[in-house]
Amino acid sequence: GAIQNASGFSWATSGTGTFNDPESLTPVYTPSQADIAAGSVQLSLIAQPLNECAASVTASMILSIENAVAANAGSNALICQNSTHQHFGTVANASGFRWISSGNGTFSNPNILTPVYTPGSADIAGGSATLSLIADPLSPCILADTSSMTLTIQRLPTAFAGANMTVCEGLPVQLQATAQNYSSVTWVGGGSGTLSDRTILNPVYTFGPNEIERGWVSLLLIAEASSPCFTRAFSTIRIELVKRPVANAGPNASICANQTHQLSGASVVNASSLVWETSGDGNFSSTNSLNPVYTPGSLDQQSGSVVLTLTAMPNSPCLVAVSSSKILTIQQLPVANAGQGGVICQNQTFQLNGSAANAASILWQTSGDGAFSSVGILNPVYTPGSLDVQNGFVTLTLVAYATSPCLVQAVSHVSIDIQPLPVANAGQNATICEDQSFQLSGTVSNASSFIWSTSGDGSFSPTGSLSAVYTPGSGDILAGNVVLTLTAQSMSPCVVEATSSIQLSITGNAFADAGNNADICENQTYNLSGFVANASAFFWQSSGDGTFSSTSSLTAVYTPGVGDLSNGTVVLTLTAQPLTPCSLADESSLTLAIQPLPVVSAGNGGSICHYQSFALSGTVENAQNFAW
Repeated sequence: GAIQNASGFSWATSGTGTFNDPESLTPVYTPSQADIAAGSVQLSLIAQPLNECAASVTASMILSIENAVAANAGSNALICQNSTHQHFGTVANASGFRWISSGNGTFSNPNILTPVYTPGSADIAGGSATLSLIADPLSPCILADTSSMTLTIQRLPTAFAGANMTVCEGLPVQLQATAQNYSSVTWVGGGSGTLSDRTILNPVYTFGPNEIERGWVSLLLIAEASSPCFTRAFSTIRIELVKRPVANAGPNASICANQTHQLSGASVVNASSLVWETSGDGNFSSTNSLNPVYTPGSLDQQSGSVVLTLTAMPNSPCLVAVSSSKILTIQQLPVANAGQGGVICQNQTFQLNGSAANAASILWQTSGDGAFSSVGILNPVYTPGSLDVQNGFVTLTLVAYATSPCLVQAVSHVSIDIQPLPVANAGQNATICEDQSFQLSGTVSNASSFIWSTSGDGSFSPTGSLSAVYTPGSGDILAGNVVLTLTAQSMSPCVVEATSSIQLSITGNAFADAGNNADICENQTYNLSGFVANASAFFWQSSGDGTFSSTSSLTAVYTPGVGDLSNGTVVLTLTAQPLTPCSLADESSLTLAIQPLPVVSAGNGGSICHYQSFALSGTVENAQNFAW
């Protein structure tokens, strides 16, 4: 649209369609369904005046709406492969139309609404074809309309009863027929035999007595066509029958272990060949003869019997051979097995686990002086005697006596090793000084290993030696003794350990304490208060010339001598002599300081006049202070 001298404008429609922008001079108008049904609509552009007193101005146009083209190919249809299809299509608002096919069939005339369509080979092979009616539009419309229908093509039925076959008597015959494009199938024929289901492709046929006697049967398969087809399909199959083999091995028999067996009374029929087999390890003089000689093997004799089987091999196509068996019983010679030997501890018994076969009775014997819980059972308990223990082993014998008619007995031996219990000897009790270590001298025998242990906190060096050196710990010294134990671990199968202990007494070193240093006056004596421990004896000594009331008393009285007084000090020593086995004495000393008595002198006298003073010249010694 276009406007001049307008203050504004807008678009309006006589219909119900919409403008994408009614305030634009170039909007897009979308007709409504009512507009399309009416076939046209008036669109108006309204311009508003510049002067408010003037009237608005309207310009209109007519928009004609042409209906779109429409095509209808008709409903889907179903035909038989040997039929054609009559179409009934319709078109509207079309300038022209034509038919096309997705397959390779042909139309009687593709440019009429009611052509006849003849399916092509590809249509039949695919089972359907899509037939489309294309209608071209009237101007100004440009989009053609296409309508399609599916023409389904039902193929004619086919049937194949299967290839002729030959089967074995007694087996059901699994039919494996095939058919296509059918609505149902039916089997016809079979005589006195039976079909598991006559309406399926793969029923099971079982021969009847008449057909077994005759040796064959013929069956007919009928496949009915699926609508709209009508033509049936037919197929036949012939089944030949082969008889099963029959075998008879003859009656059971018995022989002695050292004999052979002549087979007799055996027979086979309907067989291509025959073979003898054994469940054991014997052999036949001929495995393909009806009456061979069988020689038992060692396993046959051990088991006491063997199954001899005659197998009749089938004629083709039978696959299952037929067998008949007989039992050949073999009286075996006795067999004895004393079981596995072993090792026991001297304080243990040994559980025997002998075995015997084909024996009338059994008996246990020993090479030593032990005893059986029972000599007539296979699993007695054997208790070693003192001679067995001394020898370190014993041989036990199991005797199995033969069952008639066999005469030779069987003998089996088992050896038992006897492990003695461990023995440990830690040595003799001993005493050491606290600053000494102790050389051990233990012995063990019949031991897998050994170990030293202490009741205290000392240590062994080396730990794995019978002659280890033990160094006492502080706890051992404080306690004054410790128990050292040698443990010998038993050798398998013994489980009891052996232990031996000694007591190691620990004597402390001599100790002396003379007491603290002291002071006395020269006219005094000194009461001592010494202390000793772990001492066999003790005595006092002086570095001066004083005397003790008793040199062997811890509380002796010391009287200083002239030399002590002159020196002013003296050293008093307390000596403690050690207890055996310690060898070091201990000394402790104190210093006794001796204070001399004070000495005073006022000096010499003199004479003075009464008005004179007098100068004194006094002296003092060994005094802390003085006064006039």
